[in-house]
Amino acid sequence: MIHPLTAIHAPQPLVAGSQAQTDLPAYLPPCSDAWLGTDALGHDVLHYCLDALFTAIQVGLGAGLLALFLGAGFGLIAGWRGGKTDALFIWISGVVAAVPGLLSALAIGYMLNGNLLAILLALGLTGWIGLFRLVRTETMRLHGRDWILAAQTSGASQTRLLLRHILPRLRPLLRAQFALQFLYAIQSEIMLQFLGIGTGRPSFGRVLANAWAFDDLGRGAWWPLATATVFLSALVLLARPRTPKQSKSRL
Repeated sequence: MIHPLTAIHAPQPLVAGSQAQTDLPAYLPPCSDAWLGTDALGHDVLHYCLDALFTAIQVGLGAGLLALFLGAGFGLIAGWRGGKTDALFIWISGVVAAVPGLLSALAIGYMLNGNLLAILLALGLTGWIGLFRLVRTETMRLHGRDWILAAQTSGASQTRLLLRHILPRLRPLLRAQFALQFLYAIQSEIMLQFLGIGTGRPSFGRVLANAWAFDDLGRGAWWPLATATVFLSALVLLARPRTPKQSKSRL
C-alpha cells in the first residue's frame, strides 16, 4: 500500500531547531554577516546553498556512476553474446523499466526515513535501462566489423575485445548518458526533499519548500530562492551533455 505517499501534497518546511538552524535573524538581507542574507529559519543562505550543492553532487555522482556501470556492463555482455544471454538481459531490463526510478526512490525514502544510500541505490538500480539499450545496440553493430574479426583471429580474448576495441568507441555515448543520469538523479533528490522525504541534509529541495511554505517572495525575501536558482543553473550548465564531435576514426 502506498496511500501514505499519495497523501503528500505540499512541501514540508524545515522545523526550527534542526541541525541547520543558526542564531542569525530570519530574513536578514545580504550584508557583511551573511553575504547572501538569511532565510526564514536564520540559515546563512550562501553556506546552506554550498552544502546543498555538495549534497546534489553526491547524489548525482553516486546514482550516475552506478547506472553507468550497470548499463554499460550489461549492454556490452548482451550485445556481444547475443542469444539466450541477450534475451535474459532484455527480460531483466523490461522488468526494471516497469518501475519508475523516482517512484522507487520515493517509496524507499519514505520507508527508510530518507536514507541517502537507499535513495542512491534506488535511482542507480533503475536508471541504467536507457544506457543498456544504446550500448547493446552499438555493441551488436560493431561485433562483426573487420577489425574485430582480425583481433579475434590474432587470439584476443573476449574481455580484451570488449575493453580495448568496443568500449573506447562508446565513450562519447557513455559521457552523454552519464551526464543525463547525473542531472536526473539531482532532479529526483530535489523533488524528494521538496516533498519532505529526503536525507535531512541541506538541499535545494528544502530551499524551494521553505520559500513556498513561508511565502518568501510575498515577504520580499527574494535572495534564498534567487541564490538556489543561480547555483542550480550553474550546475546544470556545467553538467549538461555536450554534442560529441563526429569521430574521424574508422568504425
